[in-house]
Amino acid sequence: MVEKKKTNDVLSIEKIITAPIEEEKFSLVDVDIRYTASDVFVTVYIYGEDLDIHNLEKINKKLYPLLEELSFLKDKLNLEVSSPGIFRKIKYFNEFFIFKNKDVRISLEKGITIEGKMKNYENNILEIIDKNSSTINIKVEEIKKCYLNG
Repeated sequence: MVEKKKTNDVLSIEKIITAPIEEEKFSLVDVDIRYTASDVFVTVYIYGEDLDIHNLEKINKKLYPLLEELSFLKDKLNLEVSSPGIFRKIKYFNEFFIFKNKDVRISLEKGITIEGKMKNYENNILEIIDKNSSTINIKVEEIKKCYLNG
C-alpha cells in the first residue's frame, strides 16, 4: 500500500484543527479539499465511539472560525464535518491506529483478499485476526487496498 500524499493546504488545515478535535475526544481521519471558481469545499472526517450528528455539528461550529483565518479559505469556505463511513478506504498509515479493532477487508497485490479485525500495526506490519481467530501478519507493501468492512 502506498500512503496518499497530503497537499500543503491539507497540512495547514490539519495543523489548526487537530487539537480542537482531540479536545472533544475524537480523532482526525482525513481532510478533503475541492476547489471551484468561487468556493473551497472542505470535508473533515473524524472518528470516535460517541460520534453522532450533535457532535458533528458542535465540531463544525468550533472549526469554522479557525479555518476562516487561513488566507486560501477566507470568504470561500464551505465546511462539512463527517464520519469516515463504515466502508472507508484506508489512505494513511495512521488510520491503522485510529481504526484498531475494527473489521477490514484487505486486497493483497498477489490477488488474495483477507477479512478480519485489525489488531496491531508496528514496523510496517499489520496484524489481522481472521474469522477463524487466526493471526495473520501482513507487510504494508503487500497491500493493494484496505477498507473498513462495516
